[in-house]
Amino acid sequence: MPDDTKDVQQEESTSEKPEKKKGLPIKTIVLVMVMLIAEGGGIVVFMTMFGKPSPVRAQMVELTDDDVEAGDELHEIQLLHEKFTNSASGRVFIYDTEILVVVKEKYREKVEQLMEQRLGAIRTGTSSIWAKAEHAYFSEPGRETLTRQTLDYLRITFGKDASGDERIENALIPKCLGMSADF
Repeated sequence: MPDDTKDVQQEESTSEKPEKKKGLPIKTIVLVMVMLIAEGGGIVVFMTMFGKPSPVRAQMVELTDDDVEAGDELHEIQLLHEKFTNSASGRVFIYDTEILVVVKEKYREKVEQLMEQRLGAIRTGTSSIWAKAEHAYFSEPGRETLTRQTLDYLRITFGKDASGDERIENALIPKCLGMSADF
């Protein structure tokens, strides 16, 4: 029996020996660094093969009065200065709004005549656009969505001339000041 205890003690003593601690994987770190440097160098060489980008040259086109044909001069006409409401966000907002239309001189008289004849329909249609608009439309820096929708509506309302040209060149909304109605 004494031999059996010696064998057990030897097994225990060999299993209790401390394992050797491993250090940092230096070879792997060095290999990764060499690959990164080689990749960076490859990118620099690749980019220099193509050379510098070509310089940007702006072309200035100056328009003179000779370039504009008679009757094609643009004019701004005040269409509306109204207060429209919008409750799409759940709160009621009142927007003090001014809308101008840009027309060519040759259509100015016809547009002013149609404005007088259809003022109620124009006010109703524009009010409808404002009432249906999402709150984010009023936060756009240039009110692009409202301008586009208003221009589309006005082009339908004022129509085209006999040659198929639009009477309304553009719609401008220089003023659209919103105030909460529940204060």
